[in-house]
Amino acid sequence: MGRASASGTGCVRRTARTGAAAAVLFCDLDGFKRINDTGGHAAGDAVLVEVARRLRSVLRAEDSIARVGGDEFVLVLDALPAENGSGKPAGGALAAQVAERIRTVLAAPIAYGGREYVVSASVGMVLVRRGVSAQEALRDADSAMYRAKQLGKDRIELFDDALRVHAIERAYIEQTLRDALDPDRGGSATFGVAYQPVYDLGSRRLVSFEALARLRDSTGTAISPDRFIPVAEDTGLISDLGERVLDDALGTLARWRSENPPTSASDAPVTMAVNLSARQAQHVDIRAAVDAALGRHRMAPRDLVLELTESVLLDSGSSVLRQLGELRTLGVGIAIDDFGTGFASLRYLATLPVSAVKIDRSFTSSMTSDATSSSIVGAIINLARDLKLGCVVEGIETLDQLEALPNSVQGQGYLLGRPAE
Repeated sequence: MGRASASGTGCVRRTARTGAAAAVLFCDLDGFKRINDTGGHAAGDAVLVEVARRLRSVLRAEDSIARVGGDEFVLVLDALPAENGSGKPAGGALAAQVAERIRTVLAAPIAYGGREYVVSASVGMVLVRRGVSAQEALRDADSAMYRAKQLGKDRIELFDDALRVHAIERAYIEQTLRDALDPDRGGSATFGVAYQPVYDLGSRRLVSFEALARLRDSTGTAISPDRFIPVAEDTGLISDLGERVLDDALGTLARWRSENPPTSASDAPVTMAVNLSARQAQHVDIRAAVDAALGRHRMAPRDLVLELTESVLLDSGSSVLRQLGELRTLGVGIAIDDFGTGFASLRYLATLPVSAVKIDRSFTSSMTSDATSSSIVGAIINLARDLKLGCVVEGIETLDQLEALPNSVQGQGYLLGRPAE
């Protein structure tokens, strides 16, 4: 972010000296990875060049633009109107107009190589005030951009007090993650892995464990995965975190097997399931990481199951799907987690060599009291059976839920066993 930081620093200094305001707009292109996957990197480069030209066209001479990532741009609007005493953000109207023009100029298709590519942008905007550093301004604009992504993409979000609180928490979680993943930093935060058992409901035999990442801050307070996983993805720490979980999981399985040898030749080996996040799938060489971890612990591909949510599959490009297909051919299991809550399931069941589906706990929790949920659970179980896929029902917490399920499926939940480190 060197160029963007320099531009932002200049604007902040002028704000302090003259009372003028500045705005920072953080633009992230929506779905750009698909252009690289479908048209190749030459098409992706051509699209980026045209996007940069169009973004430059909406700026004034005194404004600046910098590309700060593969598909990310920062625009700095300099010398906006000074504070006017009205209580309204100075320069806010002009900055909002520029943000809307960005959406307008990007709407037209980009032609390259006989094809047309359509891109949109999620834009985060912050109005810079006296005393704010360039890094703070960039961080705040980045936070607003991520909210735009979360709210559906192709939109503009202005950084506000609610996002400020969110940004402070994100900074605290990022610091905790970095301390936990790198003990040499001298922090006291800790990273660990918990394991939840999965049972065959017919025989009540243990068939698998699911590895679940755990994070505690310097006071020992637990930070839930739904809070720290998104931060790990946004900061790029997900690669290190994911490799640590995979390595710990396979090492734990190897030790467990040595301590719990099979009682008969017919006993199927217990396997290990590891979650694969969206950003991890897009930015990690999955095949190489899995091969290396299996080799270190002398485990076979059939000992490992990779769990992906429907959203991960929906966002994956052809290279990710190719790697998953190769891993499945080798024997690694591929399970769709939280099945039934997204939009991609049936399409990918037909095109990806999936080995199992996991029914989301939201259906399990209401299946004994709601006829619709019960019907959905039954339909997914039947679909898995007809396609010869494994089926795991998540979130089993009561005897009524357990007794409502057929013996042909596997089950996971607090009733059967809580996660343990």
